[in-house]
Amino acid sequence: MVHAPVLNAQQQWTLVRELRIGSLDRGNYSLGDIRDLVVDNQGSIYVFDRLNKAIFVYDHAGNFVRRVGRDGEGPGEFRMPATMGWLGDTLWVADPRLARITLFTRAGEVRGTLRILYDPRSPHHAASLPQALLADGWGVVEPTGIPPTGMDIARLRTPVVKVDRKGRAVDTLLVKPFASGFVILKSGGVLAFPYFNDHPLWDAEPSGSAILIAYRDAAPKSGAWSFRLRRIRADGTVQGDRRYSYPPIPVKANVVDSLMTVTARDIPGSSTPLGWTIYIAILF
Repeated sequence: MVHAPVLNAQQQWTLVRELRIGSLDRGNYSLGDIRDLVVDNQGSIYVFDRLNKAIFVYDHAGNFVRRVGRDGEGPGEFRMPATMGWLGDTLWVADPRLARITLFTRAGEVRGTLRILYDPRSPHHAASLPQALLADGWGVVEPTGIPPTGMDIARLRTPVVKVDRKGRAVDTLLVKPFASGFVILKSGGVLAFPYFNDHPLWDAEPSGSAILIAYRDAAPKSGAWSFRLRRIRADGTVQGDRRYSYPPIPVKANVVDSLMTVTARDIPGSSTPLGWTIYIAILF
């Protein structure tokens, strides 16, 4: 493992807007619920809007090119799209509600579908589609957690596994503490599990060439704060492994409460016998 230089707390970062896409009243520029975004090797931008159940394609300058998909269950249609990426020159889109991955050409034509469903055979995890496809055509799955009752949740773990085209696990890339996506609101207050945590994060590069894993260690009682970044290629070899030190920035309780309220405000839920409202949301 390589230890990188400490990130300087005095460093100044500046965000510069290079391109803006989106408008409240401009037809194909009116985006509702953006869940994913990828760019192809020609600079075209593919934006997945789950509210509109469609992919909006724009050129490198932000001009609208085409709309791909619509609400439905037929070829090229979506119910609950989640993630997308590139498999060579093919755009793939995972839809957990339809339990399938749809393959598109760059022009938006349907090339076919994949049904890769990983069953962890656990009472605390549901059978799940891959959240990423790798360059070799195999998938990476973090199975959806099912909140348990009557047991210590701290003892549960969730695997992130590589699966073949038949949904069989071929490698375990990471084991994470269990987490669910439940947000509970009660009479003006917010209770939640979890929102901010130190669980590892992972994602696949849009090309599917590698997996990136960020290990966020729990806050130390003394010494330097750090996180570890690891890059695993599609063939399983570790290409990079570094640890970075950084100065912590505390998050105040009122900021957490505000974020929770905004997250859950417009999500439909159902009332429980206790008068609480339970909302299911995807939280980081």
